[in-house]
Amino acid sequence: MVTDIDIGEPYNIHPANKQTVGERLANVARTIVYGEVNVHSSGPVYDKAEFKGTKAIISFKHSGNGLVSSDTSNILKGFQIATGGTEKFQYVTAGIIRKNAIEIQSADGKQITAVRYAWADNPGPLNLVNSVNLPAFPFRTDSFKGLTYDERYQ
Repeated sequence: MVTDIDIGEPYNIHPANKQTVGERLANVARTIVYGEVNVHSSGPVYDKAEFKGTKAIISFKHSGNGLVSSDTSNILKGFQIATGGTEKFQYVTAGIIRKNAIEIQSADGKQITAVRYAWADNPGPLNLVNSVNLPAFPFRTDSFKGLTYDERYQ
């Protein structure tokens, strides 16, 4: 599996840049099928979350030599948090604190209960990548029921 969240088009599920998608899929095959170890075939993938009061520390696999911002701003975009036990999400910025983790701070001083990244049909500009510039996969730490959850099971 690869992500094309950085090269896709907002209102078209089929990206025009098929060359990059093909290269990413080929790298996955080189890693899995042929066992090549020096090939980076994945962007950062959510691993675990630690919630410490008003902070959340999110760890990733496949960070290469470290997580970075693709636009060198060091302010990561596309993160949302729920605080105070609610299921309402608000956008926040995040900062890189370690090689494979980021820290998110609650702006309202309430305890963070859930984090989402790029969790939207068109999440807007995103900039979390690994050291070889592969984009992070969208993720969520919660299991809240979606808006259409009850519609699917009737």
